[in-house]
Amino acid sequence: MRAPDHPADITRDWVEYMLTDYEDKANTGTTVEVDSFTINNGLKPGDGFAGQLVALDVKAKVTPKSKEATCNKEYHLMVKMMNASPMDREFNRLSGTDIRELKIYQEVMDELNKFQEEHGNNEFQLALPKVYYGKCTQNEFVMVMENLKFEGYDTVATETGLNGDQLKLAVDYLAKLHAVSYAYDKKKSFLEKFPHFKNDLMTKRFFHFATNVGIMNTKTFLKTVSGKENLVKKIEKQESTLVNEYNEEMSDQTSPKVMCLIHGDLWVKNLMFKFGLGEKGEQITKAMHVLDWQRAYWNSSVLDLHFIFYTSTTKEVRDEHLEDLLRQYHSVFTAATNKLGTPVLNWNYEGFKAEYDRLQVFGILRGLIITQLLLSEFGSKFSEKQQSAGTGQKGWFKKIVDKLTVTILVPILTSWWFQPIHSMLITIVFKALGTELVEGKRPAMNKRILGIVEEAEEMGFFDRNKKKA
Repeated sequence: MRAPDHPADITRDWVEYMLTDYEDKANTGTTVEVDSFTINNGLKPGDGFAGQLVALDVKAKVTPKSKEATCNKEYHLMVKMMNASPMDREFNRLSGTDIRELKIYQEVMDELNKFQEEHGNNEFQLALPKVYYGKCTQNEFVMVMENLKFEGYDTVATETGLNGDQLKLAVDYLAKLHAVSYAYDKKKSFLEKFPHFKNDLMTKRFFHFATNVGIMNTKTFLKTVSGKENLVKKIEKQESTLVNEYNEEMSDQTSPKVMCLIHGDLWVKNLMFKFGLGEKGEQITKAMHVLDWQRAYWNSSVLDLHFIFYTSTTKEVRDEHLEDLLRQYHSVFTAATNKLGTPVLNWNYEGFKAEYDRLQVFGILRGLIITQLLLSEFGSKFSEKQQSAGTGQKGWFKKIVDKLTVTILVPILTSWWFQPIHSMLITIVFKALGTELVEGKRPAMNKRILGIVEEAEEMGFFDRNKKKA
């Protein structure tokens, strides 16, 4: 049965088909008859950029093949569909984001967990939300997962960012993910079995241009901050060097000592936490799930660490916890690779830290642009527009027009000769972020950007010639 394109396409017949498929796999011959179902928006305004997400609550009768023990059952699910924009759908198809996410849930994590159970006595299990159904073809994508909110999980506010306890859970998960995929590759060759994860060219191309804009907006903002005149001069002097170094590092697949499966988009809204009360009645973080694996690909292990630290934390949190978090990561990673029979030679903490420092350019520059996208009014409105675009069905004529438009435009937009125009368009659009920084519309964004550049200044990040000397 065809996957729904939009929330309005979710019908009783499709829900019964999808749930029967799920129950039949556990108990052959089982059927599901839907009594009622409701659909609600699965995202708060501004929560996400990609895809359509709805909450699906179902009441149904489940009947086994014997028909002797029919029972009533409730399902609380999240349904993820393609982005409503035909252009975005085509870009996602070309970059393989949808198929990568589905493979993570249906194949990759099962394979990695079987491997770590066999070689590591199940000490490094990688948890994922339960998936009920998934389908991905050239023109269709849908994935149905459990709704973690009914299990007591929730996200953290983007403006607040992650605290030390939440980061410990995230770092522990990353260390296990990186270690198990690294060990699997050494014994079985990960990319031969899962070639979809070789690279993420579309994201790389976007940030190739967006990084320049991120630096430009940061300079514009710093010129309005008292006492930052010398810092602005340093950035202007090193700007081209930083961008070139960033692009070189993102193209380098030989220098990193540890290559593994990375999440690629691990920011605060792609994590859900289960909260509880401590002994003194204080709120504590008890458990965590990692979501949204569309950007997962094969690269240096430290990129995930830089991404989460510089997109989802404040300078105060990094100042207090960064060193301990890096040591925690290295300890868990090393213990896992040793236990799995693939120790990394000459990979003591100092060697790991040197690799982390070498790729600091990724953390700082990616942090500047992502922070502007996530915490700005512009980013929130863009996200809301993406979400609201999927609320209605389209007629057959509009679908044909969209298909023709995409067929003509996408080859042009992705061609090498269009890249200077692409760069110019990104610059024009993202100048709005610089205006917001100057106007101070989002204090949390300004504080986060200032924290990143102040930290970079403290570590001598903008003194490239001195560092090389």
